Amino acid sequence: MDANSAIVVASRTVDVLALVPNPAPVDPTGGSEGVSFLISSAKYIVLIVCGIVGVVAGALIAIGGASKRPDTADLGKKALLCSFVGIVVAGVWIVVTNTTWTFVA
Repeated sequence: MDANSAIVVASRTVDVLALVPNPAPVDPTGGSEGVSFLISSAKYIVLIVCGIVGVVAGALIAIGGASKRPDTADLGKKALLCSFVGIVVAGVWIVVTNTTWTFVA
């Protein structure tokens, strides 16, 4: 295939794609308040649960250090790390849903 035939094929492809209609964006929930309430509630519930896990993980670290049980302290450190990762993911999720999905309050 030479360059001229490639250009012809590309121009015909563009002509065919121009015939495809571009519909206006539509609310995927159809105006249902239940789905938007579920999404907006879930994102904050996840954030609260990650915060509670972080507090419990801090308590495990303290209890493991005070009772000379390093396995409990290690478990608390792993849970605290997972809690931090969960908070970052939930925070990004909140920002994305608030900026891209206008139907979620």
